Amino acid sequence: MRSKFDEIQLLLNSNKIDIFGITETKLTESQTTEWFAINGFQKPFRNDRLTNNGGGILVYARDNVSCKRRMDLEDSNLEHIWLEIRNPNAKSFLLCIPYRQPCALVSWNDLFESNIEKVQLEDKEILIMGDFNKDLVNCRIKEEWLNFTSSLGLSQITSEPTRVCSTSSTLIDHIYSDNAQNIIWSAVPKVGISDHYPIFCSRKTSNKFAKSKHFSIKYRSFKNFKEDDFLSDLHKVNWNNFSDF
Repeated sequence: MRSKFDEIQLLLNSNKIDIFGITETKLTESQTTEWFAINGFQKPFRNDRLTNNGGGILVYARDNVSCKRRMDLEDSNLEHIWLEIRNPNAKSFLLCIPYRQPCALVSWNDLFESNIEKVQLEDKEILIMGDFNKDLVNCRIKEEWLNFTSSLGLSQITSEPTRVCSTSSTLIDHIYSDNAQNIIWSAVPKVGISDHYPIFCSRKTSNKFAKSKHFSIKYRSFKNFKEDDFLSDLHKVNWNNFSDF
């Protein structure tokens, strides 16, 4: 994170990115969050790894994005950050930025499953974007892993390799949604900030106006209208009174 900060600033200031998550920040308590402040963005949300080296997560949200961290949904045994994103005139949704270590044990799946089930009790849309270190180019891994995530009601959206080397290409950074029809665009731009390409998506937002107050209207009911009676009444009118008009 420290060596890439200038590049991250340039990326965020030159593109229309509302929320940007970074994994493997490798920050410690000695580096204060204020050091990584970026104009136009809120104070970044942060989750450092307290044991061993490496890891860590940082999430930027633009000043005009209404969001709050949901630490009550986070599991201390998982490396992730949960945010609740609030849209005007629409139901809020939950965004998670996770990191799964390559050496994670099978028990990680159980922890992840329990966390998702807890979050689902909120009855809000869920969007997850992060480094899972599960290569979906590998057919065996893909089948096993997507069976697991599908059982949680999650659809995987990323389709291009996210880590490309001279001898291999892997798809280890994923986007998951439990309401994929709300994702209108996704991409893996070839931006070389790290040895992983970033993953991006756009989600639908509501642009409906707020509902106005109730109001009453008056109208003429033609439920009992009879044309013959109406024509008869017209014949009885003294139209000379209207000649001046």
